[in-house]
Amino acid sequence: MKTLDLDAGNSRLKWRLLCDGVVVSCGAIVNEAIGDMVEKLPRPVDRCRLASVRSAAVNDQLCTQIVSQLAVLPWVPEPATGLGGLHLTGESPDRLGCDRWLAMVGAVAYCPGETVMVVDCGTAMTVDLICAEGFFQGGMICPGFEAMLQAVVRSADRLSLPQDRAFVRGFHKHTVPAVLSGVISMAAALVEREAQKTEGLACVLVCGGDGASLVDHVGAIDVPVVYKNDLIFKGLDVVHRCAEKI
Repeated sequence: MKTLDLDAGNSRLKWRLLCDGVVVSCGAIVNEAIGDMVEKLPRPVDRCRLASVRSAAVNDQLCTQIVSQLAVLPWVPEPATGLGGLHLTGESPDRLGCDRWLAMVGAVAYCPGETVMVVDCGTAMTVDLICAEGFFQGGMICPGFEAMLQAVVRSADRLSLPQDRAFVRGFHKHTVPAVLSGVISMAAALVEREAQKTEGLACVLVCGGDGASLVDHVGAIDVPVVYKNDLIFKGLDVVHRCAEKI
């Protein structure tokens, strides 16, 4: 059984291919024409599972192209409370966002019975908290690394950033490393502050395209900070297994 998992984000289409439940390949495609993105996906596949934060119109186009080119109809999860041990109270599940929901389901699967913080560093940076009993405690959303960098670039006529960016926390005399330091320091300090304030926190799980950079710069806390870039895919798998049992 070959399964193609897709995570359609605001900037990229992430994918992984499983053969009998084992990941054999993975990748990411920068958002472009839907048909062109689907053309780059692996094939043949026996089934497809799709998580997406894109609009309904884009999702319809994506599903149509997948059916046309891969000859499989994608299974698309709908956010709901209780699935995978994650309980949502005080918030309508469909307003939470599929990516945040699935990342938290994945976090509960990795850290069952523990208070865990989930940080997703993508187009936006989200910080969500789950208590040991599996209840969503709330979260924060702020601009991601690229959004913060571009905000500075757009306001400075003479500033340009290199393609290869080395984030180093601390004070710098030159403008570019100072800007990079400001971005990574703001993101890392947010995680550090909220982790220090959270009683009983067992770990911080980080995912997203810039997650590895963030993990390298978070310090001053007494719990593990672990990069788990498959959190959304993990949640997708858990929710799909739950749906098959219903």
